[in-house]
Amino acid sequence: MDTKFQKFINFNKILLLTILILKPIFSHADQDRNNIKLSNNINLNLSKNWKIINQKTRETLKKKVDELIFLKISSSLPFAANLYRNGRVIGIMNIRVYPNIEIYQNEIRKISRDDLTFFDSELYKNVKKGVSLVGAKILHWKGSKLEIINNKIYIVSNYNRSSINKNEAIFNVKLFRLLDGKKSFTLTLSYDEKFKNFMLPEINKIAESINY
Repeated sequence: MDTKFQKFINFNKILLLTILILKPIFSHADQDRNNIKLSNNINLNLSKNWKIINQKTRETLKKKVDELIFLKISSSLPFAANLYRNGRVIGIMNIRVYPNIEIYQNEIRKISRDDLTFFDSELYKNVKKGVSLVGAKILHWKGSKLEIINNKIYIVSNYNRSSINKNEAIFNVKLFRLLDGKKSFTLTLSYDEKFKNFMLPEINKIAESINY
């Protein structure tokens, strides 16, 4: 297996440990949705009902977006937001950047089935360990596949996990991993399965808007 691909797999060992405490970066968009733009030009959009998560407070994107237009990435964990209903978290999204990755899109286009299978196996083990550290567990691992979004190839991994809040909620989680040198990143999108009909269209819109 290519050593660069093995190095990338090692990044997954810390992925699940710090997914909820991040700093916001965003810019203006249309009336119903806002475009979130990182200083490396990665951007996506989501509805204004999401609440930005940082170390001190939770602020609705609709309110905060008028105060800050654009910020440079100051952390490998530049953005996170939750969506609430009646005080309950029903949606979670965050971004983790990997500016030191030395794998590019032309290499991902040539990835073998064996490499993808190995990646999926290693990711499963690391995610399982990570979610257990925060008091949750994987309920159903659905695997990883290649997916084209806006002419870029992503490794998309999907699984169901229990809630970290000791309730009965089951979350569906998708990891969208772009490998393209300094622009490499992972977008994590999760939703409470009980609100699937409400959340899935929003989750799909966010995923389809990923661009740079």
